[in-house]
Amino acid sequence: MTVLHTILLLMFVCLLLYAAYCDVRRFEIPNAAPLALLGLFPLFAATSKTEIPMFTTAIVALLILGIGILLFAKGVMGAGDVKLFAAASLWIGPGHCFDFVTDTAAIGGILGLVLLTGIGRKLFDWMRAESAGVTARAWGFKRPMPYGVAISAGALLTLLQPAFLE
Repeated sequence: MTVLHTILLLMFVCLLLYAAYCDVRRFEIPNAAPLALLGLFPLFAATSKTEIPMFTTAIVALLILGIGILLFAKGVMGAGDVKLFAAASLWIGPGHCFDFVTDTAAIGGILGLVLLTGIGRKLFDWMRAESAGVTARAWGFKRPMPYGVAISAGALLTLLQPAFLE
């Protein structure tokens, strides 16, 4: 791995953490995070030791974006979540997207269950208090959920799997 490639990978991690932090604080993922992921990806691909199948990668990311748009239209996901998920899938690549989706779904389920507990309700109330002045739409649920946390954690978990690091 070249130094530039490693720096780009660290930027990927930092952008995911930034998106998760913003989602927890304001129930909103700034457009800057997925846009930066999208803009930095070609440089990441160019500095990779292994060839990244750009066409297949783009098709998979567009498919994820399309499914995300449908979920947004149904009120299941927020727009920032959809953009973050699609942009992160570029970096994960088509060979590991299934792992990314399942890791994200599992973490999202755990996060949802935690938010239903007493401690989770206190955490949720704290998040809502911290986001004072920001109106978080419920997306069809009684309470919004910062799904950017699950997306970021799912991407990081996928990134740390030994098969990904080969």
